[in-house]
Order: sequence, then structure tokens, then C-alpha cells
Amino acid sequence: MEKRFVYADNAATTPMSETAFNAMKPWLTENYGNPSSLYRIGRAAKEALNDARTVVGKCLNAAEPVNEKNDYAPGEIVFTGGGSQADNLAIRGFMHGPSSKGRKHIITSKIEHHAVLYTCEALEKEGYRVTYLNVDKEGRVDLEQLKNELSEDTALVSVMAANTDQADCRAGAFGWRKVPHRRGSGCRPYAH
Repeated sequence: MEKRFVYADNAATTPMSETAFNAMKPWLTENYGNPSSLYRIGRAAKEALNDARTVVGKCLNAAEPVNEKNDYAPGEIVFTGGGSQADNLAIRGFMHGPSSKGRKHIITSKIEHHAVLYTCEALEKEGYRVTYLNVDKEGRVDLEQLKNELSEDTALVSVMAANTDQADCRAGAFGWRKVPHRRGSGCRPYAH
């Protein structure tokens, strides 16, 4: 008898769509050059990445490319290996970059994904101050606490829209992303 398998964690990862797989297949099997290199296969990979950045940039209404080759400004469109890496990069990049303007206070909630909580804990060890907001039984932050915690030293407030790890899925919880996909946005999977 064949064993049946049900995967119920689609908020964490899902099978790759056939469209995305077909678009990526040449870059995973034949044209896998280093996009930072000078040789032909690497230049082709860089061009494909820039094309992908253009497609994603248009979907997100990001700033225009900085030159005729569609190169985006460093940091404008960044591809990561997943949500945890993206959370870490976004928080650390902001706090260590010029956007923080030397401010050292971060506000987040007590029920954030571990990628956010662990990053904030690591930043506390580096001398940053982190406030962890309370939430109600529905997972909503205490807005009065947020207002009271904001200060001239607050550089970043990082609170997710929904948490499937700690929510009761029967109550209709949904997955979260730093940049949510909007159905009907006109954006389609990238195909080179």
C-alpha cells in the first residue's frame, strides 16, 4: 500500500511552480555562472539577474534603474535564500546603515518570527536597545505601549502582519511576507 503524504506547512515553503521552475532551469543546470565574474557565462548570469531585478522592481514600484543596463542601486533589489535571511538582512542592514542615523532603538513584538527575535537579541548584545511590545489574544500589538515607547532614538519598528507559527489556524490566520504578493498586481513569474 502506498503511503500518502500531506504537507501542511505551506506558509513556510511550497513546491516551486512549474512556471518558476522552467524559468530557472537553464540557470540551475547550464548557465550557472558567477554573476560577479568577467567571463561570458558569468556576464549572462548578471544580465539575467538584472532582468529579474527589473521585473521585481516594476512589480514593487521600486526606484528606476541607475543606468541603461538596468542595474539597480546597491540595496534596491536584493534576492535572498528565504524569509529568515531576508529578516536578518533587512534589520541588520537598516540598523548598521546610514538610514538609522545613529539611532539605536528597535521596537518589535514579543511574537515575531525567530529570525526577527534572534536578530534583535544579537543586536542587543552589540549595544542596541530593543523594546518587545505586548500583544493581545488576537496577536495585535498594544498601540498605547507602542506610542509610549517611540522616542528620538527609535530607528526601526518591525512588526509582522500575521504569524502562522503562533496563531490558531482555525481562526483564519494567513502567512506573512516582508513584501506580500498581491493577487491581480499584474506581476507574473520571471521568465527569461
